[in-house]
Amino acid sequence: MLGSAVGAGAASAATPETVLKAARRACEGGNPDACYQLGAAQVTGRVIVDRETVEVKADPAAGEASLRKGCQKGSCNACWLLLTGRDGTPLVKDAAVGKRALAVCGKACTQWRAKLVAERTGQEAAESDEPYYAAITPWLRGESECVLVARIHGDGLAGKADPKKAAAEQIATCEAGDGDACLVVVRAVVAGGMDGASLRKAEAALAKRCGTSSYMEESRDCSLYGQLPSIRRTRARCTGGLDAACADAGEMLLPAEMEDEALVLLEPACGRNDWRSCELAVRAARDRKPPVPALEARAKAMEQRLEAACDADDALACRHLGQALTRFYETKERKERGKELRKRSDAMLEKACDGGNVAACAVWGQALYYGWKMPKDPERAVAALDKACQGGAAVACELVGYVRGLPADEEGRSADEKHAAREARWSLTARACILGYEESCRLVEANSRPRETSKGHQEPPFPEVIEARKTLCAAGLGDFCH
Repeated sequence: MLGSAVGAGAASAATPETVLKAARRACEGGNPDACYQLGAAQVTGRVIVDRETVEVKADPAAGEASLRKGCQKGSCNACWLLLTGRDGTPLVKDAAVGKRALAVCGKACTQWRAKLVAERTGQEAAESDEPYYAAITPWLRGESECVLVARIHGDGLAGKADPKKAAAEQIATCEAGDGDACLVVVRAVVAGGMDGASLRKAEAALAKRCGTSSYMEESRDCSLYGQLPSIRRTRARCTGGLDAACADAGEMLLPAEMEDEALVLLEPACGRNDWRSCELAVRAARDRKPPVPALEARAKAMEQRLEAACDADDALACRHLGQALTRFYETKERKERGKELRKRSDAMLEKACDGGNVAACAVWGQALYYGWKMPKDPERAVAALDKACQGGAAVACELVGYVRGLPADEEGRSADEKHAAREARWSLTARACILGYEESCRLVEANSRPRETSKGHQEPPFPEVIEARKTLCAAGLGDFCH
């Protein structure tokens, strides 16, 4: 595994000088991990002393030499830093180093997979979804050697690039139970980067990992995998011309750090004046670590589009511009202006909703219900949401359905009252799904599975959910017909 380097001698040292001296001595004696620690400190100008990062004088040339020695002697860490560098910039572009890394890290990767299988065999889920590696240093991500092996194949660091071999390595590591590898795999599946046998194998590995328990559904890879049917349906609606679906797809892709894929869908929808897509596209362009300067001009253009519409008294444009400005601000003035715009949009939304604007009612009702920078007012919220739902606003149907269904979980309610609440809840959720709100479709799908009681027993899904499935099937949503 990618682990920390020098043994007890370095751990007990009190100064950077003694730590580096011990690392140099151990490296000269043939300790590959010591060569890695020494080289990393020389390249980055930082060293760990008693678990604290301390600045030291950098010497990149000496660092490269130390790392080459460590890689040659068997340190996957050293190979990793040579090939991927700090902040993603390689220190060397040398196929010989790549081939050595394949030999060193490939062996460790095989051991890593075997350990994962041994740890997880026979268990429904591990106590933690965190991989069993140790973080190497504050400036490198702690990932298994298998990640580097896949990257060497995919980027051609040891010769010719071989994306299929890279995919096979990631799938094999996912099959063993590595959550990071599964996240890479599911992102590739979502992005359409796999097909044929690779896609079938990837989906089988993800189904095996994510279908074992409700706990695993909370992990990042399984959460994204669970949204896969929704993402596919929503993306199809988006490419079919439904701009609201582009925003829905973007909202699912952004938490998975798939900003490029989201931007492809959001930017054209923004160009067609879908203001929610504009706000999310600004987020997709700017919410990067590290920032991507080339995307800033595109983000500015989308902000200006919102600005022009807001200046023309478009309430929704003001709302989304205000949210974009409040989230991304370089100055206190920009943040304050964002808050001011949101307040202005609230008054405009209320007026527009009273005048029959369905979209305004949907946003206004949500603002009242959740208390977005204003006092909560559930009664007025439900009235606005009802009006929006009747006018065809899908998200409003979902939220008002949720509110109508709350009595089903309240103590002291009769069976008839609970049935009526569930019926209202799931009929409105089905309507929201038909109108294109994918979160509602996902909720129907998730609640169609057997329910787990507080005593650990399983019971069939509520009949009201089954009725909702029948409604969706009758509406032509084939996924709900089986």
